[in-house]
Amino acid sequence: MKRFLLGNTMYIGMGIVFVVLVVGVGLFLTMKRGGSSDSSGVVSESRSISSVDFETPSTYSDDSMSDSVDNKKDDVEIFSGDSSTDNANDLGGAVIFVGSGAYVDYDASIVSVAAAEGSAVLFFKADWCPSCRALDEDIIENLSLISDGMTIFKVNYDKEIELRQKYGITSQHSFVLVDAQGELLKKWIGSPTLESLMSQVEK
Repeated sequence: MKRFLLGNTMYIGMGIVFVVLVVGVGLFLTMKRGGSSDSSGVVSESRSISSVDFETPSTYSDDSMSDSVDNKKDDVEIFSGDSSTDNANDLGGAVIFVGSGAYVDYDASIVSVAAAEGSAVLFFKADWCPSCRALDEDIIENLSLISDGMTIFKVNYDKEIELRQKYGITSQHSFVLVDAQGELLKKWIGSPTLESLMSQVEK
C-alpha cells in the first residue's frame, strides 16, 4: 500500500514539474518576441520607439519660418520668372506664376493676387458645352503660349451660380476680365481659341 501511494505521489510530482516547465518555456518565448499579455490573456505586440526619429520644434528657426511666410500671400505661393504652366494647372489653381501665364481652377482667394500681378480672366465653362471643351483643349495644348502675367481661371458654369449673377453671365463660354478688387473690367462671349481670348484681353 505504501509503495502504491509512493508511486502515485512520484507520478503526480513529475506531472507538476512538466506543467511548470511548459508554462515557463511559453512565457520565456513570449517575452523574447517582445510581446506582453494583458489581464485577458491576449498577447499584444510591443513596439520600440527608440528607432523613430522625431523632429522637434527646435529644428525650425525663426528665420526659416519668416522666409516661408514672406513667400505666401493669402496662402498663395508666388513665384517669379519663367515656370511651367503645366505645374500650375496640376495644382488646380494653388499657384500663380508671376512672369508667365497660367490656366488654373477658379479660386476666389487668389484671383485678386493674379489680377494685381497681371491679368485675371474668368472662363465660365461647362462640361456639356462642345465649344467650351474645344477651347479648354486648345489652351491646354498651348499652355506655354499664354501671355506673361495672364492667369485664366476655369469657372464651373453650372455650380458657380452666385458668380454668374455677380457678373451678369447668362450663357456658358463667357469670359470676364477682373481687377484686383474683383470688379468687372470687360466681358465677352465665344473666343474659340487661346489666341482670340488673349487678343480680347490685350485690346
